[in-house]
Amino acid sequence: MTETAHPPLLRIGDLFLQEALVLGPRTTLRDAARAMRARDVSSAVVGVPSSPVAIVTERDVTRAVAEGLTPDEPVEQIATSDPVTVDPRTGVLDAATTMLRSGLRHLVVA
Repeated sequence: MTETAHPPLLRIGDLFLQEALVLGPRTTLRDAARAMRARDVSSAVVGVPSSPVAIVTERDVTRAVAEGLTPDEPVEQIATSDPVTVDPRTGVLDAATTMLRSGLRHLVVA
């Protein structure tokens, strides 16, 4: 009997091309938007990478400004606290399943 070789499991941590953008909670919406644009990313961790407190996305920033917040408001006012996180060793399919089941566009990998 011949064993079929299975490709190694692709893990979510294998997909990272750069470190996560990390912002302080008092970072303004303006500076958050500028930082995301400069890094060409659509989200940022609020806090520290090993212990994310929240996540903020460009969609959050857009909604906040559309609702009347000024660009000088801190990201902590709009960031999603206690973000869903996955370990870098999590399989890509498991991470995708988590996103679909939770209705998320972003996961924090920590």
